[in-house]
Amino acid sequence: MTDAARKRQRYHLRLLLWLLLLALVLLYGWNRELRLASDWRSPTNVALVLVDASSEGLDPRAVALLQERVPALQEHLHREFRRYRSRGGLPFRIDLFGPVTPDVPAPRFEDTGLWELVAYNFRLWRFSRRCDELAGVDADAFQVRVYLRARAPRSREREIAEGASQQGGPIGLVDVELSESSVDFALFVAAHELFHTRGASDRYGPDGLATFPEGFADPRRRPLFPQENIEVMARGRPLDAYKEEAPHALEQLVVGPWTAAEIGWAQLVP
Repeated sequence: MTDAARKRQRYHLRLLLWLLLLALVLLYGWNRELRLASDWRSPTNVALVLVDASSEGLDPRAVALLQERVPALQEHLHREFRRYRSRGGLPFRIDLFGPVTPDVPAPRFEDTGLWELVAYNFRLWRFSRRCDELAGVDADAFQVRVYLRARAPRSREREIAEGASQQGGPIGLVDVELSESSVDFALFVAAHELFHTRGASDRYGPDGLATFPEGFADPRRRPLFPQENIEVMARGRPLDAYKEEAPHALEQLVVGPWTAAEIGWAQLVP
C-alpha cells in the first residue's frame, strides 16, 4: 500500500469515528429530550415553520387560514390529552413561523445504507438551520421543529400531503399542496409527524390502510364501518375494509389508547 493510500485510509477512518461520535451525541440529546418530555408536566415547545416550496408563491388566503388554525390544533391536542389525564396543562405549545424560501434544498431519503443515512442527516441539518435563520427560530427554545413545505395544488380534485420525521428526534418534515380547503389536512399530517418525534409509531399497514384495532379511532364502534374519526398515527378515516378517506377537519383527529400509551399519556392499553 502506498503512502497516499494509507493516508486516505487513515482519513476515512478518522472521518467515520467522528461521524459515529456525532451520531452518539445527537442520539443522547434526542433521547434526553424525549425523557424530559415523557412525564408531560410541561409543554413540548414546537416550532412549525412554513416553507414556500412553490414557484409562483403561496395563496395568501391559505397562509392566513393556516395561521388561524394553528391555535385550534394546539387546543384540540390539549382536549385529547385531557381525555387521558384529567389534570395537566398543554401537552404542546405550537408557534408558527414563516413563510420562508430557503436557498438550501430539502433532503430526500432514498436508501437505508449507513452513508446515505449520515448524508441525509447532514442535509437535513443544513436545511433546518437555513430555515431557522430565515424564520428567526431559536432552535434551542424548541424541543421539536416541524417544517411544512408547501406548494400550490396541482389538481383541484386531489390535494396531497406526506411527511417524514426522526423517530424520537427533534425534526419533522411535511410536504403539502396548500390551499384554503387543505389547511386542516396539512395540520393533521403535521400532527402525525409531531407525534413521531415523541416516539409514536405508524398505525397503518403496507397497503396504507389503518391496522385494526390500534389504527382505528373507535375500534369498538358497531357497526365498525364507517369510522367517524381518524387515529392520529393512521392515514385516513376507514369507510370499509378496503377504502379510506383523507382527513378534512382537525376535529376528526383522535389520539387512540395505543398511541397515548406509547408516548406516555396513558398506561399500557388493557
